[in-house]
Amino acid sequence: MAKLTEKQANFVKAYVETGNATEAYRRSYDCSRMKPATIGQMAHDMTKHPKISAIISDLQKTRLDDVVMSAKDVVRNWILIASADPRELINHRRVNCRHCWGVAHKYQWRDDDELNEEIARAIDWNATCNARNKKPRKEVPDGAGGLGFKSNRAPHPDCPRCHGEGTGDVFVSDFNNLSPAAAALYNGVKVTKDGIEVKMRDRDQALLNLAKWLGVHKPDTTNVTVNNGPVVTTPQEVLPTDPIELAKFYKEFISKT
Repeated sequence: MAKLTEKQANFVKAYVETGNATEAYRRSYDCSRMKPATIGQMAHDMTKHPKISAIISDLQKTRLDDVVMSAKDVVRNWILIASADPRELINHRRVNCRHCWGVAHKYQWRDDDELNEEIARAIDWNATCNARNKKPRKEVPDGAGGLGFKSNRAPHPDCPRCHGEGTGDVFVSDFNNLSPAAAALYNGVKVTKDGIEVKMRDRDQALLNLAKWLGVHKPDTTNVTVNNGPVVTTPQEVLPTDPIELAKFYKEFISKT
């Protein structure tokens, strides 16, 4: 550690503590004027620095013998997962259609480049159709709806095309800026042929684990008869859903942690 600068040493300590290079970089350097992507790249570069990576490796090996996750840590992680809002990771939202904010509700373009590309595409298509005497031909855009379309803008309530409903859009968050609860819920990304799948931990299971730990989830019994034989009493798990019990659950958790 003596071979490192003060900020590099702070980065190493924070990285070993959190296991998150981006968070360690934020704790060690002034990132107030840096973009999230830049912070992530700088943090990644730090972990690849020969001296830093060697020290991190040595500290991690030493720390493995001392790391023990306490019951308190486990419960705290359960409460984070159970209380997380999945919409922080991925969300379906309603956004404006191309006619919502266009002039006289005509088709609105992002900028001149997009409009000119579509004009050129239509002209080329029509020239090919004329040469081969084929239809249909494309109408060349005139840009009457104006420029400035923004894909994340709210729908126009009086739009005659979408009637104020806009269009559906699936938005995946920047995972470098999650709340602690959402970060605990996040369980990786899977790239499939249909796109990106955001994996999450089981919130219901985390809540059930907490309920059992607090004693809210208590065993009940039910009587059953097997093959006309004697009555057998078997345990049956019951999870109360009463708001008072749930309030009690959170109150007890806070007092115990």
